Amino acid sequence: MSLLATACTSPDGDRRPAADCAKASPRDVDGDGRDDLVVGDTEQWRSGPGALYLISAGKVTKLPAPDKEARGLGATVGMGDVDGDGCADVVAGAPYTDVRGKQAAGAAYILYGGQKKPPRKLVAPTPRPGAGFGESLAVRGDQIAIGAPYDDADGVTASGSVHLASKGTITRSITQNSPGIPGTGEPYDRFGTALALGPDAVLVGTPYKRTATLIGERATRLQPPQSCRNYAATLAYHRGYVVSGCGQVRLYADDGTPKPHLIRKANPTLLTASPKGYAAVWSDGAWQMPPAAARPWQQPEPWSVALTETSLAVGMPTASPGGAVAVLDLKSGNIQTYRVAGSTQFGDSVSG
Repeated sequence: MSLLATACTSPDGDRRPAADCAKASPRDVDGDGRDDLVVGDTEQWRSGPGALYLISAGKVTKLPAPDKEARGLGATVGMGDVDGDGCADVVAGAPYTDVRGKQAAGAAYILYGGQKKPPRKLVAPTPRPGAGFGESLAVRGDQIAIGAPYDDADGVTASGSVHLASKGTITRSITQNSPGIPGTGEPYDRFGTALALGPDAVLVGTPYKRTATLIGERATRLQPPQSCRNYAATLAYHRGYVVSGCGQVRLYADDGTPKPHLIRKANPTLLTASPKGYAAVWSDGAWQMPPAAARPWQQPEPWSVALTETSLAVGMPTASPGGAVAVLDLKSGNIQTYRVAGSTQFGDSVSG
């Protein structure tokens, strides 16, 4: 049996009722009451099948492959209680997966925690070759946003699209030419390169166009700094939207109203969020959880970052050999580094 299929079990191996997952923490996949981390390894720079791993109680376990056809699995990962049973579910992008004969149209997979339930595959309503569905994603509770930034949406080359799902079912697809969305799609915009989900809206990053679009009851564009390159390359949500670009972290209220922002010289910036706050991990080796000051933390080529109630994790897929994930205990300051024998790019993505 798979780890996820037996996540909520008693010590003697008998299945408990699914309601026992109500005792799980918000980021608890296996029902032990403690936060977990999920890590992606796309293998061979996203051309391989990819793999997912769970870090739970100090141990790393490889999760079962949801689909033998998946390619680039783990390019992006997220966690949320998609089916509402109390245990966290794993959502993973596989943007190089062929769909209905369309090469690299892309897919995303839901691996359910806490119940013996088969994985669920999500694809675009109209798969197109090279769209990269799953190249970006965001998860909040039972809501999922999935980006296909290379989608030739509306006949425009690589203009991009975003797809919203509720409880594991896609309910809406959005392009820059959708009704009510400001602006129009242009070649190589890559709308959906980055995503963040708030309570009632999704923020879509289009860094190649230097814009971010907040889509809720109505859509609006957040005002970027003048001449800001790579604006909205990474996004997060914590009591408002957090946007990186130009070596800055800019804060916005739920309605898109600008707040004071933090300024640093490093670029790019990796963003993540948890109920306690957001953390910025910079390429010059410092991290910050406002309102606290930045703290040094040297890690080789940080590529992905995740924040739980108790820890900060940094994925380093280029660390030799095979990649690594360093986990900082926020209370004690202790650091534990995880590696997997035979991995290729362990740490491509990380979520908690």
